[in-house]
Amino acid sequence: MRERAPAAVVQRLPGQRPLVVVSDGLIMAQGAQLVHLAHGATVGRPVASVDLAPIERRTLAPRLLQRVLRSGLQCGVEAAAGRLTVASKRGLFGVDLTTGVAQQQPCAARGRPLNLVHIEGVAGFTDQVCFGEYLSNAGRQPVSIWSDGGSGRWRDVFRFGDGQIEHIHSLVPDPARGVVWILAGNFGDAAGIWVARDDFAVVEPVVRGGQRFRAAAAFAVDEGLLYATDSQVEPNSIRMLHESGGRWRSDEVATLPGSSIHGCRLGDRMVFSTTVEPGLGTGFRPFDLIDPRLGPAIERRRSDLFIGNQKRGFERIGSWAKDVWPMGLCGFGTISFPSGVQHGAALAAYGTGLRGFDGVTLFVSA
Repeated sequence: MRERAPAAVVQRLPGQRPLVVVSDGLIMAQGAQLVHLAHGATVGRPVASVDLAPIERRTLAPRLLQRVLRSGLQCGVEAAAGRLTVASKRGLFGVDLTTGVAQQQPCAARGRPLNLVHIEGVAGFTDQVCFGEYLSNAGRQPVSIWSDGGSGRWRDVFRFGDGQIEHIHSLVPDPARGVVWILAGNFGDAAGIWVARDDFAVVEPVVRGGQRFRAAAAFAVDEGLLYATDSQVEPNSIRMLHESGGRWRSDEVATLPGSSIHGCRLGDRMVFSTTVEPGLGTGFRPFDLIDPRLGPAIERRRSDLFIGNQKRGFERIGSWAKDVWPMGLCGFGTISFPSGVQHGAALAAYGTGLRGFDGVTLFVSA
């Protein structure tokens, strides 16, 4: 892994979280309000307001309590030009940016999405917004994939059977291959990468049964699927899943000093961040919430930012220390990104649980 001088911070926006890349800028979450930040602007324009749950409205101001309750808008995706889908603890909302109307969409899913994904232009799939159920599920109860084709009515389009997986981290559309990759966790044969075809009528495992196949951030590229592993218990790496001799194999591209939950594209480069998180729980929840010990595979109390691609390699462009608050109670130390492909010379990144970089969006030179 190459090193370079730390990226310069070119803009800092406290209290705002980048949710979605749009054609002329970013949609940011500022409390319950969605704000449009145009390219090069320093002040955003309010475009809509989301009706958050009462407990979220009461806790948006105290940042630490917001972290404890995991409140606020967490992720979003552009469903079509001028239309977004966003998620909070209360549920899913369809947002019309032209009218400013944000309407809650009924959905019977358990948990809430780690990522929302727009499937578009994939042969055999209708255009749709999808997510997989993300929840604590050590007992491996059935886990579903949910879809909205634009009506605001969510459907359960595929269900993993009892005992198969714990939850779904993300879905990755791959138009070149006419498939959607499914990233599942967490341990034993629940950790794996699956592939879906024909609007989820066919879902099959590609690789499973090891922490090297446990991923939350991945990108479909010419050679295969480029992904970062997400394990607190075994060493992590950026890897390439590719077909060789009629079989799929996973090869290491670069090592990582910790688990990776979040990633994004910046032009033709891929970005991954690492996470500061604890190891497996002891089973005594009060202790686990405040346990300061790192997981065996988390090499340092810093969240690192890596950028590159499979051809030129990856380099670390930034690193931020974990703050003093406990990981179990107040959230892991990590860096997340808006959905969509970012362009330009600066990368929008959002810090959680990091010293001087918590609840803040930074634009860093990349």
